[in-house]
Amino acid sequence: RYFEGHLAGVNLGVNSYLDAQGNEDVPAGYGFMMLNQEKSTEFSVFPVQEDVRLIGNYFGLVTSMGLKFNNYRFDLVSPLELNEIGQSWFPVMPDDASITKSKLTVLWLTVPLMLEIQIPDGRNSHDGFYLAGGIEGSLRLRSHTKVIYHSNNTRFKRKNKDDFNLNGLQYSFIARAGYRNIGIFGSYSPQSMFKTNKGPELYPYTIGISFNFN
Repeated sequence: RYFEGHLAGVNLGVNSYLDAQGNEDVPAGYGFMMLNQEKSTEFSVFPVQEDVRLIGNYFGLVTSMGLKFNNYRFDLVSPLELNEIGQSWFPVMPDDASITKSKLTVLWLTVPLMLEIQIPDGRNSHDGFYLAGGIEGSLRLRSHTKVIYHSNNTRFKRKNKDDFNLNGLQYSFIARAGYRNIGIFGSYSPQSMFKTNKGPELYPYTIGISFNFN
């Protein structure tokens, strides 16, 4: 008898964040961080997993190690929307520039630990329904902003690598559910994205779909 969880695979999701009052808004002075929601995406991959059977082959622990890319696509159209803080995030642009793309990208090394229960569908437990919940710890590997703009009929693409006062370590609560190799997931961090008093108080969350390898 053995237990095989549903964690190894790839995940695609939509990112957002909440302010201290639980609203999808940004604090004063960070208006440039208003999101283009449908284009703020997460991609993560977990190549392998470790399973620990707890009760039969229907309930156990599952963990993995993988990479997670969080893209926060901003709704900027002009450099004139950037205050002093925003200007430090992006390369210098002429005032008449027309911004077509701007985002913050963060790459994490992430380790989830989850309890999973499986509901057999009449053939075997691993091909049935599953529910899982747990916690995820992440180490920030790198972060950068990217902007694409047009000026004088010329297209420019620029990146700015920095930590932007993001926390180097982050933890989140995660939940997953699915059937066979396809599922849905959600994550929420009760820890602000940014260091205390060095950035906006924003709490990230993601909702998406998963495609499992097993």
